[in-house]
Amino acid sequence: MAIVSAASSFAADQTDYLPLKVGNEWTTSAELTSPTGEKSVATGRRKVEEKVERTGKTYFRIRTKLEGGPTPMEYTRLVRKDETGLYTMADADKDAKEQREIVLPLKAGQKWQTTRGPKTFTNTVIALESVTVAGKTYENCYHIRTESSDKSYQEDYWEAPKVGNIKSEVVYDNGARMTLTLREFKAGK
Repeated sequence: MAIVSAASSFAADQTDYLPLKVGNEWTTSAELTSPTGEKSVATGRRKVEEKVERTGKTYFRIRTKLEGGPTPMEYTRLVRKDETGLYTMADADKDAKEQREIVLPLKAGQKWQTTRGPKTFTNTVIALESVTVAGKTYENCYHIRTESSDKSYQEDYWEAPKVGNIKSEVVYDNGARMTLTLREFKAGK
C-alpha cells in the first residue's frame, strides 16, 4: 500500500511536468506519412532560448524546428507556466494574447478547450501511463488527447516528469500522419 501511495503522490507533483528552463533542448525523430502512404523522416528540435518580458509577465522563448521531410518549418512561441496552467502566445505578434494550452493540475479525465485560428480543440487527459521510447521507459506520463471540433485533427501526446513531451502521434482527416519520438533531452544549466 505504501508503494502505491508513494507512486500516486509522485505523479501528482505538478512541478515536475512541462519543464521550462533556459537551455532545455529536445531532439525528436519524426516519421511522416502522406495521405497516399509515402513515408519520410525528419528531425524535430525544440529549445528554450531565453526569458522575455511581455504584458507584465515573464515568458520563455521556445524555438521549434522540423528539419528535413517534405515541409521543413520553424516557429517561435512565448511560454509560461504557473499553478493554473501552461500559457503560450505568438512571439512575432506584439499584440498577441496568451492562451492557456494546458490546464494544471493535470488529472485523468480532465477536459478543457483551446482555439487556434478559427478551430476549437478539446483536450482530454486520458490516463497516467508508462511509455517506452527509443528503449527507455518513462514512468508516470500524462497521456493527453487533442481533437479539433471539425474532426480534421487528432493528437495523442505523452508528458513525462522532468523531461516534457516524449511522444506525439498526429492524425489528419486526409489520412496523413506524423509521429514524433524523443531521441534526446538536454536539461538547461
